[in-house]
Amino acid sequence: GHPGVWTMYRVAPDVALTFTTFTPDQFGKNINVSYTEIPAHATSFLVTPRDTQAPDIYVAGNGIAVYRGTHAAPERVTDTPGATVLWAEHSQIADHVAFVDANAALQIVSKPAGGSWSAPYSLTSSVEVAALLGDPTSGKLQAVVITAGMALELRTITAPGAAPTSVEIPTKAVWPEDPLTAQEL
Repeated sequence: GHPGVWTMYRVAPDVALTFTTFTPDQFGKNINVSYTEIPAHATSFLVTPRDTQAPDIYVAGNGIAVYRGTHAAPERVTDTPGATVLWAEHSQIADHVAFVDANAALQIVSKPAGGSWSAPYSLTSSVEVAALLGDPTSGKLQAVVITAGMALELRTITAPGAAPTSVEIPTKAVWPEDPLTAQEL
């Protein structure tokens, strides 16, 4: 890949997304890419690494689209209005994308390898904080969440739209941070 910068900006009523390299290529030219067919009212994008030289670019607004590597045509992920993309992960087993919808609910869409994107499913509306991890060997999605009641939970989603299994991590297993002594510093 070539080091560069992605920029999202407003052009009259529309939004544009571009990539420009920092330095010229072997022919003395900077690479400039303008992404087309981005979702209407786009407000966020996410660059994720891939096995190829070019990363995947997820763009969100009224729906989410992904530009895979060097493919110019976007793949539609979801049509959910008011989406803000937060996280995405790709493996040979499955892809997962987490986003917040217009109602500030954390939603997930998943796609098994060779399959289609699932309908959005809610991780839950009672989550205050979440850390997400896709399992590259099984395609499962795991989330460590802090609920509105301040409980710490591990949630596992085995298939798109399936109800997550939840295991509460007892707060007695979470130790407060002890300050370092002068010798430890």
